[in-house]
Amino acid sequence: MPRLAVVPDLEQELDHVFGVSLDEFTARRNELATRLKNAGQPEAAEQVRALRKPSVAVWALNQVARRDPGAMAGVVEAGRELRKAQEAAFAGGGADSVRRATTDERNAVRKLTRTAERLLEDEGRKPTRAVVDRIGATLRAAAVDPEAAGLLARGRLTGELESPGFTAVASLAPPPAKRRRAAPAGLDRAAPRAHEQRLRRLEQRLETLERKAEQAAVRAERAEADAIAAKEAADAAAEELRQERERGRT
Repeated sequence: MPRLAVVPDLEQELDHVFGVSLDEFTARRNELATRLKNAGQPEAAEQVRALRKPSVAVWALNQVARRDPGAMAGVVEAGRELRKAQEAAFAGGGADSVRRATTDERNAVRKLTRTAERLLEDEGRKPTRAVVDRIGATLRAAAVDPEAAGLLARGRLTGELESPGFTAVASLAPPPAKRRRAAPAGLDRAAPRAHEQRLRRLEQRLETLERKAEQAAVRAERAEADAIAAKEAADAAAEELRQERERGRT
């Protein structure tokens, strides 16, 4: 059997695979891997076949990145600015810049999360609360992870990411100054353990608060949309009633 021609543009082929509907992903991925293998490119074929099928949350973000790259770039930039503000604060800067950057990043993530949610609804995939939460967490994490941000900007992310949380922020802090006198051995072992436990508790608390804030924001947006829709329906009903009365008087 003659060898098929080498796949001419693998990047374009991959873009096509990640751009199809979620139900089609596996079939398109395997079809591309088969073509690569038949074309004498076994290593590329293995790499393509190893690509994980994105979850619903990741697939939605990939499609948003393709349809509105400017909005996705805005989220990444907001995450970058937040990271810079945190680094400056740990170096002795003020907290105002961190608060502003945090607000900007949260607003950008919330807006894009809502866009991804609407996209899923348009595709007939009613997003659950868990999916919406994972979309937000992945966005926040990707925004401060250069490699993940690059994949997401190209619409090629395959796996969900965890929210960076408190430990990522704490890692920006400069190491404590060396103590002049050594502490007792028992304290040397206990202090790091206690510090790690405090960090874990703070991280869990922060992530819980972040989830609650995102959920409250989404509920508020939905309530506002429902209120607008209800008012429009009421106005339409009032107009219909007015027209009926006009016809009754004629």
